[in-house]
Amino acid sequence: MSQVFWIALALFVVTDIVVITLVIRRFRASLLGLTLPGGDRNKLFESIHAMVGDYLRVNYSGDPQQLSTAISGFLPQLRDMLRSHGVEPRPEVLRALLEISAVKHRIASTKDVRQALATIG
Repeated sequence: MSQVFWIALALFVVTDIVVITLVIRRFRASLLGLTLPGGDRNKLFESIHAMVGDYLRVNYSGDPQQLSTAISGFLPQLRDMLRSHGVEPRPEVLRALLEISAVKHRIASTKDVRQALATIG
């Protein structure tokens, strides 16, 4: 095979990767169901992350048995916050946001958060 073929193939692959990356970045929030009318997604995600951390630090003692109670008290607040930004979140999106944030704050393990969410129903 000629060198021109390999150069063309490499350019095609690089272009494909760039296009896929741009599409994923552009539609990441809409894939989660969080499209904000005229708002800044990153600021909203940062606010959610801070809100989850603050709430769970105050309302969760560290006992995995009590995590479902703390989470069930927080989910309506999270839903209301998103609604105030013009977003009607799906339940699985709320759960994913809460799970990711709680684990990033190291408040509870992924396993504990998932078990607590499963008991909420």
